[in-house]
Amino acid sequence: MVKLKRQYGVAQVVGLDPDPKALRRARLKAARAAVSLQLDQGVADELPYKQDSFDRVVSSFMFHNLNQQEQENMLREVLRVLKPNGGFAQKVATY
Repeated sequence: MVKLKRQYGVAQVVGLDPDPKALRRARLKAARAAVSLQLDQGVADELPYKQDSFDRVVSSFMFHNLNQQEQENMLREVLRVLKPNGGFAQKVATY
């Protein structure tokens, strides 16, 4: 997220994670990097955002951890929150 914010400085970057510890770590990283991020607690298959509210959605290292029903629910939510002509990208781990 810090990398995204640095690359697209004028963009509002929003992160979501169900784990409060992960959010604390993300807040510390953002503070150390002196970047402003919105970090929310929640789950991907029930996104706490309005319809058509994002230009881009990026999933980082989590999609493959979901079962098929959870993946479908998440993708449905991604489509709901994306603006028309918005984009979805998935960052995957390489081993």
